[in-house]
Amino acid sequence: MKRRLVNFFTNSLLLLATFVILFGVFEVGLRIFAPISVTNVGYVDRPNGAKYGWGFGPYELVRVENADTGKVTFDRVNSRGWRDAEREVEKADGTFRVLVMGDSMTFGYLVPKDKVFTSILEKRFRDERLDIEVLNISYSGWGTDQVLEALKLDGLKYRPDLIVYHFVSNDPQDNVWHKDSGKFGARKPFYYAAEGDDLVRHDNPRFIEEKTAITRKYIISKSEVLKRAWLVIEGLKHRSELPYIYKPRRDDRIRYALDISGTHALFDLLSAHREQKFDADTMTRIIDGAGLSSGQGENLKKVLVDAHHNAAPLLTGDEAPMTFSEDYWKLTSRIIREVATIAQDNGARLAILSDSEEGRFQWDRYWFRVVDSDKARARYFRINTYLSDSVDGMPVDLIPSKHPHERAINDSHVNESGNEAIARNLHAYIINNFGNMLKRREE
Repeated sequence: MKRRLVNFFTNSLLLLATFVILFGVFEVGLRIFAPISVTNVGYVDRPNGAKYGWGFGPYELVRVENADTGKVTFDRVNSRGWRDAEREVEKADGTFRVLVMGDSMTFGYLVPKDKVFTSILEKRFRDERLDIEVLNISYSGWGTDQVLEALKLDGLKYRPDLIVYHFVSNDPQDNVWHKDSGKFGARKPFYYAAEGDDLVRHDNPRFIEEKTAITRKYIISKSEVLKRAWLVIEGLKHRSELPYIYKPRRDDRIRYALDISGTHALFDLLSAHREQKFDADTMTRIIDGAGLSSGQGENLKKVLVDAHHNAAPLLTGDEAPMTFSEDYWKLTSRIIREVATIAQDNGARLAILSDSEEGRFQWDRYWFRVVDSDKARARYFRINTYLSDSVDGMPVDLIPSKHPHERAINDSHVNESGNEAIARNLHAYIINNFGNMLKRREE
């Protein structure tokens, strides 16, 4: 009996040792020959993470997935953790520098690095033999507060001539994450507050929770084997999920998308699946049972697909002027003015590129998130009036978006065509406003 126990433990240790050795060999091989990434957001335990809440380390891989095709690409950030070309801090004589800052829209959430509008724009200027550099300092999820912080800590050292802030309508909410009592309240190491006429920076005492947490994401990021296992598990989970869900708060969007009013048999059929996910066969039975046309059926599928963007209510134009509180906008406006002041004090000009433009409106129309009416359109674009008013009297431009920023179908982020459009809009703005400052590149 004793010998059997000894043999059992000996064999178990040999198996464990063999597994550890094989795992180690596999891990080292993958790290050397086929490293991957599982995120395009970044990590807290990186140099930029310590400064801004999350970020990438030098030359770290970024994973990007096309929301419509599922195609995955990988590329690397530069030595300073930015998804940009390698840059010299010192600006060469005669070079005109553009610094673009923002969140995932600027970062290029859905596209390879060379398809991000900043890369496209710089290449176009280079092809035109103009001595212009277009720098990109951004991370997914950033608010205006992180743009200000990064401008002070990293952006100004490049001595930009033009600073472009890529504004997105969720930025005002991002600027007050510290007020969240949950995990989001600990994500940033600082926050800004409008106190009287002053904008005051505060350290976030809760950031230590985020910085010291040993999270699943942290553990997975340390192993090439675990990264692949995680992606397989997530893929299987996604494929097994039911595609549709009915929530009564989408009723207004359903009525608008299907052009129905009053009582309708459809809602009786849907009530049996209230707050529940269901499959394509069930959807077909609901469509047939309600006597919907093929067009109505397709529109119903759009509204009930279980996707993050489908949580939004229908915008009709009758809503309050802002989708966020006045205090949120007051803070955002104050931060933008601070960015403008810092830019001016350092010999640069601030320009704002708004994501609330025709391409975004058409994407929201496609998903029946906004009514196609003059009143709804006026309400939708009112945010741009607030932006203009926030910098009234300051040397700040709002960049015209003549070319709509096309989006992916399944995600509101701009696709490759949308990035091309942004590059064209920025090109026209820079040529029209700074053409006399641009020098020819020496060959």
